[in-house]
Amino acid sequence: MLTAAPRLPNITGLLVIGTYRDSEIGQDHPLPPMLEYVRTRAGVDVVDIELGPLDQDSVRKIIGDTLHRDPDYGRLREDAEMQTLTELVYAKTCGNAFFVMQLLKSLYRGGYIVFDFGAKGSGQWRFNLTSIEADDLPPTVVDLLVKQMLKLSGPTRTAMMLAACIGTDNVGLQSLAAAAGKKPEEMASDLWGALDAGLLLPTSGNYKIPLALDEDAPMHGGGENNTVLSNGPSGDSYFQARFSPSPSDQEEAVTYRFLHDRVQQAAYSLIPKNERAGVHRMIGMRLLEKVPEEDLGGMLYEIVNQLNHWLSPLEKDERHTLMELNLRAGKKAIAATAFDAALSYFLTAKKLLGDHEKEEEVAGTVTAKLRKRFSMGWETRPGAVPDKEPDMEDLGLEINLSLIEGYFAHQKYEGSINLADAVLPKCIKPRDKIRCLVHKMSCLLVQGKLNETIETGLLGLGVLNWEVPLDDADAKSHADMMRPRILMDVVQIKTLEKMHRLKDENLILLQELISSLLLPIYMSRPALLEAVCFTSVAISLEFGISTAGAYPMLMTGVILSAEGTQEAHLKSYAYGRLAINLIEKDTIMCPAAPAIYEVYAGHIGIFHCSMNEVLKSLHQAVTAGMALFNVDYTIFAM
Repeated sequence: MLTAAPRLPNITGLLVIGTYRDSEIGQDHPLPPMLEYVRTRAGVDVVDIELGPLDQDSVRKIIGDTLHRDPDYGRLREDAEMQTLTELVYAKTCGNAFFVMQLLKSLYRGGYIVFDFGAKGSGQWRFNLTSIEADDLPPTVVDLLVKQMLKLSGPTRTAMMLAACIGTDNVGLQSLAAAAGKKPEEMASDLWGALDAGLLLPTSGNYKIPLALDEDAPMHGGGENNTVLSNGPSGDSYFQARFSPSPSDQEEAVTYRFLHDRVQQAAYSLIPKNERAGVHRMIGMRLLEKVPEEDLGGMLYEIVNQLNHWLSPLEKDERHTLMELNLRAGKKAIAATAFDAALSYFLTAKKLLGDHEKEEEVAGTVTAKLRKRFSMGWETRPGAVPDKEPDMEDLGLEINLSLIEGYFAHQKYEGSINLADAVLPKCIKPRDKIRCLVHKMSCLLVQGKLNETIETGLLGLGVLNWEVPLDDADAKSHADMMRPRILMDVVQIKTLEKMHRLKDENLILLQELISSLLLPIYMSRPALLEAVCFTSVAISLEFGISTAGAYPMLMTGVILSAEGTQEAHLKSYAYGRLAINLIEKDTIMCPAAPAIYEVYAGHIGIFHCSMNEVLKSLHQAVTAGMALFNVDYTIFAM
């Protein structure tokens, strides 16, 4: 948008203002390269304005303007009392604007800054700075905020601590109520003291509605000395279990946000360090219990982030559930291109899997010793318990395969390849083996190791009991043998679209693997291209067509077009349109769609279609490539 906007005819000017903190932008963050691209290559003017701490003159002006002590900033230096207050505030805050305002509020609440209604005119602000004690001037803004929070009521402090644990920009009332085991009206009442103190802000105007539903509820603002912790007979160290509606029950959700991230930090610091993991776990368990399965997707990150604070000790079923949740969260993050988060979730699931395997290993060792000692013959009894649970084996394999994908998405290619090599011998089903090999191929391909990519792909063909010769001469002989089986005229090629669909799972896997092989073969071993493509087309003719076999059909058209005759070009176009129609009629986007659109546009469509149609295909290649994270063909099409 930023690069295209200056060239649009109806836009005479566009100003975009963005803010970020240097501490939050690392070397791997996408913002710096994006700004560099916009600045250098797109020709857009980018102005960097660095906002540092305020200087003492600025602090003096803020104080003078806030307290109306003297509207003439030029005479503030002559006011000794104002000068003293300015120096005091600046020395404590070091020019941090947020700290300046919070310290002024704190001095006002402490009675050190008062308004004298009896002064001449309409009154004047007075300062009583000589009686300020050290405790009234905390060293940091967090300490200052903690001191303020300690004056709130117990329920309000507890609500603030829970909100700090959830820690999102928008803290939902329903989620907070579920985490506390309270009704939303009760939680809204507990939060009122924080709203009144300005520490928590509503994000919309509907925050008073829950209070209207419970008019008899007291407003917790301050003065109560409620204990945050309780060790009742229920065993719950924080709150009694109460029923509350799901966080998704309310159509227009009430949400809040902290005044500043330092407020959240201060609220979180109120929780003793040795109890924080337990509080996070409690929040996660309560949210998991209250959220229906159909709404879990919307709350998945929040729940998993809470539960991941407590990874040990866990019961067997708890560990299993947490592994599944991390796996789901990682897959969701991968789909949303949040690769850092995805890898973190997958690694957590892998750690939990490792804990399970260690536990099973210890249990197996103890069992083996008992068997040997008492000679009970367990190994031969028909009712003997198997050493491993099938469900856990499947889950463990899925975690490892997903972690391979997570490493690749995070550009940790060696880690992905090493894990793929370790997992491959454990795969039993052909689909799992092929999935493992395809991920390895992706890592090898992106590193430019084309021959190793091809060898890995051909190994996958062997897994599915199909072979294509690796030697160039043998590959040519194989292609010559397959050619008569795929020779068709234009009419026959067009009728293939009405052919029955391929149902065999292993053959669909085979077609997917061949599609993954075409790019490295085209770039490194073109002598193998005919043999691979003709094999795929022959499979389609014999067993049925599929979107997985669309790319090899397209490449067969490209091969035929090289003959240069009119008939060959017509056949090439027929194969190209067949491939396009196959992927466009499918409800699920084909993984090879970016490649099909790009190759069709550049090698077939350019000879048969208008330039508008060619550009349309290239645009579809870019769109599909961005949706599927296919970097290669997205760049080729640009």
